[in-house]
Amino acid sequence: MKDNTSLYSSITLGQYLKEYSDPLRRYFGITNLGYLQIFPDHSYFYICNNEELIKQYTNTINRTELFYDYQLNNSLPSQDFVPIMWPQNPVFDTMELYLKYNYWHGLSFIKHNKDNVELWWVATSKDNPSINNFYIRNYAVLTNLITNLDIKLKKICPINQRKLFKFTQGVDFSNLKTPILQSLQQEQRNIVNFLDETKCSGSHIELNNGELITLSPRESICLNLLSTGKTMKEAAIVMNISPRTVESHLRNIKEKTGYRYKSELLQKHKKLFSL
Repeated sequence: MKDNTSLYSSITLGQYLKEYSDPLRRYFGITNLGYLQIFPDHSYFYICNNEELIKQYTNTINRTELFYDYQLNNSLPSQDFVPIMWPQNPVFDTMELYLKYNYWHGLSFIKHNKDNVELWWVATSKDNPSINNFYIRNYAVLTNLITNLDIKLKKICPINQRKLFKFTQGVDFSNLKTPILQSLQQEQRNIVNFLDETKCSGSHIELNNGELITLSPRESICLNLLSTGKTMKEAAIVMNISPRTVESHLRNIKEKTGYRYKSELLQKHKKLFSL
């Protein structure tokens, strides 16, 4: 009964998206607009501008893989939406479902929060690969669109209310290592290695008197990772060092700056790279 209520809620809110999806289709050929919120127990809240797709998606999600799963919580920066292009070819059954409805060549915007992961996306027909160039040229416009959509959705259906209408047929992917997840983790390691090799991290800390304290490449990388919400252990995994070494880097930064608390460092930290 609860999932029936959730389905009705998703379809109703999906109508709200048409205020935006219809102009996107007319002006740019973008035919699909949607939102997915995944909770730690792998239940989820889902809406899009296609009622039939909502029904099919929520009916099959209990036996298919999520397009992105809750593990992205450990692989992406917090606070801001991160854009990720869809792969060239489907790698999950769920992606095949989108192709069935002639939706592909998508761009997702993903953000992890303390107790959930949020995804907005736009997509077009499978015969329109040139849309990827449009995404690149107009990234700022699309980011602004997603930001406004997210603000309005929170007003219409606050997060605490969404938990009343979430679907509970989730699958436990806690041990799943998806190709997308592995690719993101490798990308982060490549950035770490690049900054380490070129010595061009460019990070520094501004003291209260305005003086800038330059950090070593490893200190910069460490602080960058911590500023995205990663724990000591998670930062250590990306940097391929021990958590104790991460603590040592943080202790050195405190000694250089005179700041006693990590929260002070993160607030003062200015970075040119966002890991």
